[in-house]
Amino acid sequence: MNKQQTWTAGLLLALVLAFVALAAINQKILAGWKVDLTENRQYTLTKGTRNILRQIDEPLRLTFYFSDKASRNLPGIRSYAQRVRELLHTYEEEANGKLLLVEVDPEPYSEAEDEAAAAGIRPVPLGRSGEEIYFGLAGSNSLDDQMAIPFFDPAKEKLLEYDLSKLIYTLQHPDLPKVGLISSLKMQGGFDPATRQMSQPWVIYQQLEQLFDLQLLAENSSEIPDELALLVLVHPKNLPEDTLKAIDRYLAAGGHLLAFVDPLAEQDSAGQDPNNPMAAIRADRSSSLAPLFKAWGVHFDTGKVLLDAAYGLQVSAPDGRPVRHLGIIGIQRDGLNQEDAATSQLDQVILSSSGYFSLDASEGVEQTLLAQSSELAMPTDAARLNFLPNPDILAKGFSATGERYPLAVRLSGKLPLAWPEGEQKTANNAVVVLVADTDVLTDRLWVRRQAFLGQQLVSAFADNGDLVFNLADQLTGSTDLISIRGHASSRRPFLVVQQLQREAEARLRDTEEQLQQQLRETEQKLTALQKQKTGDQQLLLSPEQQETLRKFQQEKLRIRKQLRSVQHELNQGIEQLGSRIKFINIFGMPLLITAFALYLVWRQRKRRQA
Repeated sequence: MNKQQTWTAGLLLALVLAFVALAAINQKILAGWKVDLTENRQYTLTKGTRNILRQIDEPLRLTFYFSDKASRNLPGIRSYAQRVRELLHTYEEEANGKLLLVEVDPEPYSEAEDEAAAAGIRPVPLGRSGEEIYFGLAGSNSLDDQMAIPFFDPAKEKLLEYDLSKLIYTLQHPDLPKVGLISSLKMQGGFDPATRQMSQPWVIYQQLEQLFDLQLLAENSSEIPDELALLVLVHPKNLPEDTLKAIDRYLAAGGHLLAFVDPLAEQDSAGQDPNNPMAAIRADRSSSLAPLFKAWGVHFDTGKVLLDAAYGLQVSAPDGRPVRHLGIIGIQRDGLNQEDAATSQLDQVILSSSGYFSLDASEGVEQTLLAQSSELAMPTDAARLNFLPNPDILAKGFSATGERYPLAVRLSGKLPLAWPEGEQKTANNAVVVLVADTDVLTDRLWVRRQAFLGQQLVSAFADNGDLVFNLADQLTGSTDLISIRGHASSRRPFLVVQQLQREAEARLRDTEEQLQQQLRETEQKLTALQKQKTGDQQLLLSPEQQETLRKFQQEKLRIRKQLRSVQHELNQGIEQLGSRIKFINIFGMPLLITAFALYLVWRQRKRRQA
C-alpha cells in the first residue's frame, strides 16, 4: 500500500471514528446547539415565552408524569409524549437554572401514582382493558403553590406552548387576578321590571366571580384602579366623558380591556313599560365607545346589525314551524381564529342582533381578528330586529355582500390615546379586545338550566362561556402571555400518499357507481318482464330473465375484478413510495457522507499533484 492509499484509508477511518464519537457525546457537548428545521418551527419558543422564562425570580419545580411502561403499545401517545418532553427540556434550558424538571413513571399501586393523583394529574383509561395512563404536568413554587395540567390532550397540541407558559406564569403570580366590571345590564341579577320578579345572576357573571377577584365599578367612575389586571365593559351605554377619560388613563398605564358593545342589546330594559309596549320599540338599546374607537381607528355603526345566511340558526316560528333566523348567528370554526389560544378550541359561538367592526390600519397597532362572519352576510338596520314578529321577514330583500365582517378583534401595540397627556400619545403595553355583541353573554344563547334534586344544573350547548373565560384568562396575564400564538400540529400528513388514495378512491367511486347503475337497470328489466306474467308464471324465471341475470352476474364479476385491480394499484403505489423513502433514509445519508469524503480525497490529491 503506497502513501496515497494509506492516507485515503486513514481519512475514511478518521471520518468513521468522528461520526461514532459525535453520536456518543452529542447529548453532552452539543446539547445546546440546536437548529429548528421543522416546517412550522415546532421547537422554537415564541418571544413571549422566552420573556416569561427569563423573568422567573424563584426556582420552580416541574414534574412530568408519564406512564412510560403502560403506554408501550400506544405509538401515537408516545410520539406526543416525546414532543412534550423535548419542549419541556427546551423550557428548562431557556430558564437558566430556574426550572427543575423531573420525570416520573407512576406505575399502578405505587407511591408515584398517589403523588400524581394528589397533584391533580388525571388518569385516562385505555379502552376496554381498563388500564390507565398518566400524562400530565405538575408545577410548584417555593411557597408550595401548585398548578397542574391534568392531561396533555393531543387534540390540543396547537396550544401546548401556551398551556406550559400559562402554568409557569401562574406559579409566579398565584393570587387571583383583580378584574373590574362596568355593566349597564343587570348581570348580577335583581328585580326584573318586565316580569316583576327577581332574576338570577347570569352564569357568566357567577363563573367570573369564582375565577377572579371581581370588583363592580360604577358607570360614572372617574378613576379606574391601577391594580386591576383587566377591565371588563358590558354594554357601555352613554358613559360620561370622565369615565371614558379614566379608561383612557388606565390603558395609558398598560391596562387590559375587554369590551362588549352592541347596536341592539336585547337585555337592555330601556323603555320597558307594561302600560306602553311601543315605548320599548322606540328606545335606544345601543352602546359604543365612540371617542376611544375613533382614536383606535375602529368604526362601529350602532344603527346596523349583521345578518348571516350561512351561520343563521334555526328557530321556531310563531306557528311552530322551523325557520332560519338570519339575526341569530352561530359562528363555526371557520369563522374563529384557529391560531389564537382564545378561539382555536371552540366549535360554535352564538350571537344575536350583533353589530360588526371595520378597522383602519394604524401604524404600530397590531390587529388580530378573533371572530368573523361568513361571506354570506349583510348589514341591515337595527330597527328591523327591534320588534320582529316573524324571522322570515329578514330573508326578504337579503343579498349577501360577499364580505366577511369582523365580530371580535384584539388591538395591541402602540394604541393611540383619545386624550393624550403631555408627551405620551400612545398606550404602548395596552391590550384591547372588542366584541360586537352583548347578548353573547346571556344564558339563553349558550346554557340550559335544569332543576335536579333541589339544585340548579347548568349545561352548555355553545362555547360562549369558554370564549369569555379564555379571553379573560389571556388578558389577566402579561402581554408576553397574550402574544403566544398556537403552533401547527407536529403530526405531518403523508401528502403524496393522501393524493394516491384520493385518486384511487375517485376511481373506486366511479366504478361502484357504474355497478350500482347497472344493478338498477337489471332490476328494472326483471320487474318489467315479471309484470308481463300472470298467475303461477310469476314464480318462475323466463328464459329471457335467466339470460338477463346471467349477463348481470358476469358484468358484476368483471367490475369487482376491476375494483380489486384499482385497490391493488393503490397499495402497490404506496409500497413503492415507502420503499423509496426507506432507501433514502437508510442509504441516502451514508452515500452522501461517502461522496463528500471522496470529494475531499479527490480535492486533496489534486492539491498534492499541483
